[in-house]
Amino acid sequence: MTTLIEKFNVRLVNKNDKYGREWCLTHNENEPMVEFYDSRFSDLNTGLGQFVSRYYVSTMMEVENGLNLDTGIDDWEISNSGVEKVKEFIKNNI
Repeated sequence: MTTLIEKFNVRLVNKNDKYGREWCLTHNENEPMVEFYDSRFSDLNTGLGQFVSRYYVSTMMEVENGLNLDTGIDDWEISNSGVEKVKEFIKNNI
């Protein structure tokens, strides 16, 4: 399950879903994860863009303001309203 929020493709990773570089890992835990990909850059392996970051859903649901996905890259931030859209996407798809 994937959606575009701001410039990021946001993907839910549920138990038994493939993830990681070239989908080489299998998520074996019950708690889902949420991944962020920069949609402005192509990635032939995923088609989602450049991988940015991954969080457990419970961690993402605790975020109260905007979120900096990588402190080394200023442009990899999600606004307050973007975080709320991510939470809504999670709620509607879990």
